[in-house]
Parts: sequence; C-alpha cells; structure tokens
Amino acid sequence: MASMPGIVQAAIVSGVLLGITILLAVLARADRHRRGPRPR
Repeated sequence: MASMPGIVQAAIVSGVLLGITILLAVLARADRHRRGPRPR
C-alpha cells in the first residue's frame, strides 16, 4: 500500500469518527424512543 499524506489520513480518521458518532447517536435516540420518553 502506498503511504498516504497526513491530510488524507486525518480526513479518513475524522470521517470514521464522525460516522461512528452519528451511528451511536441515532442508535441511542432510537433506543430511548423505544423505551419511552421518560426513562428512569
């Protein structure tokens, strides 16, 4: 594999982290909605 520039690596890492954050937020929101508006 050819070595990638730091900018490309940073962009890939930030994109993956952003995707994971969005995925966790969506899953948490769905879980909260499923349990009820006011969990204990």
